[in-house]
Order: sequence, then structure tokens, then C-alpha cells
Amino acid sequence: MKKIVCAVYLLTVLFSLIGCNRQTGTTAGENEAVIPSGETMVVSLSLPNMTCGVCATAVRNSLQQIPSITEIETDPVNRTCSFKVAKNVDYKRKLAEFAKSNDHLKDYAVQ
Repeated sequence: MKKIVCAVYLLTVLFSLIGCNRQTGTTAGENEAVIPSGETMVVSLSLPNMTCGVCATAVRNSLQQIPSITEIETDPVNRTCSFKVAKNVDYKRKLAEFAKSNDHLKDYAVQ
């Protein structure tokens, strides 16, 4: 019985760590650059291959590598993502590069 309880506990911890729970509203972390709101724009993406929290984390990790992207929000249930980016940043080129190597970004569309 102890082994079963331990196994259930470990699985619960594991799933909470990897985030595969289809929760929405995830955001970028502490390393966000502060950009005045007048110099930013909101970009929304449709991501048909983002189906769970793990996918959302992979998308967020890729987007965090693009300079000046902030306030990343992912919604695996609706398969969408939005973020703020500085107007003078060419995020589209970098996003296209990440889409080649990240299956979750593959087939994305700007809404």
C-alpha cells in the first residue's frame, strides 16, 4: 500500500512540475524587459500544435529568447498565445526560425 501511495504522490508532483494540466494564463518570468506601453504592440498567435501545458512551456521558452518580448500568455485549450513586443523588433523572422525546430510553433498563424 505504501508503494502505491508513494507512486501516486510522485506522479502528482511530476505532472505539476511539467505542467501538463491544460491550464491557461501562463506568463513570462522575472527576466522580462520593461518597455513603455506606447512602444509595444500585442501579437496574438494561433498555434494548432499547442495542446497541453508542456507544449505551452515549450512555446513560452522559445518566445522568451526573442529580444523585447514580454507578457507571454499561453492558452493550450484554445491553442492561442499572445505577447507584447517592442514595435521596432523583427520578431517575425525569429519566430519563423523557431517554428522550424519547435513542433509546437509549427503551422502558427498571426491572428
